[in-house]
Amino acid sequence: MQLGSGTLFFSFIFSLLPSQYGAEVLNNITSSHPLFEGQTLVSPGQIFELGFFSPNRYGNKYVGIWHKDIFPRKVVWVANRDKPLALTDTLASLRISSNGSLQLVDGKQNSVWSTNDTIQVSSSNTSSVAAFLSADGNFVVKDVIEAGESIWQSFHHPGDTLLRNMMLGYDIKNGKSRFLTAWKTESDPSSGIYTTELGRQIDMPDHLD
Repeated sequence: MQLGSGTLFFSFIFSLLPSQYGAEVLNNITSSHPLFEGQTLVSPGQIFELGFFSPNRYGNKYVGIWHKDIFPRKVVWVANRDKPLALTDTLASLRISSNGSLQLVDGKQNSVWSTNDTIQVSSSNTSSVAAFLSADGNFVVKDVIEAGESIWQSFHHPGDTLLRNMMLGYDIKNGKSRFLTAWKTESDPSSGIYTTELGRQIDMPDHLD
């Protein structure tokens, strides 16, 4: 049977689309269900998507968040921007570790990137921890038993893009500044030399001598 010209055209166009088109979509990441290449998280409303990607298709590999229906892809956040995976590593995964933190491991199970949070959960209770992609693009790790309390969130670790509901500036509670950092180049998401930062507010005395 011959394929029509229209069928061949659409097959060609589909071959040019990013690999995440047609990927298996997960609802969340848990200790028993890590995220692998070929799988993605999609936010409610289908605006944002999280998964593995390579910005130039022949260099390194990263875990990031991008606008789902914008092509060429617009990446808004990268987890391991300064610690890339090898492009040939197809067995890497993003998982909830034994202490409840979010961890990216390579195909040999070596830790590449982690949230590095000290979470008060026992190894037998990590099943209560899950990572979700929110409607506003915030990647959140929660304890689903403890009233959905947030353990870690990407909005507290901005990349190069300011999203709705994200706040920049000095975080008094954690004693850290939140600021945007540009990519090194258009195809290299590692930290560049330019940043956008709000000044830290300093309490001034009512009267100066």
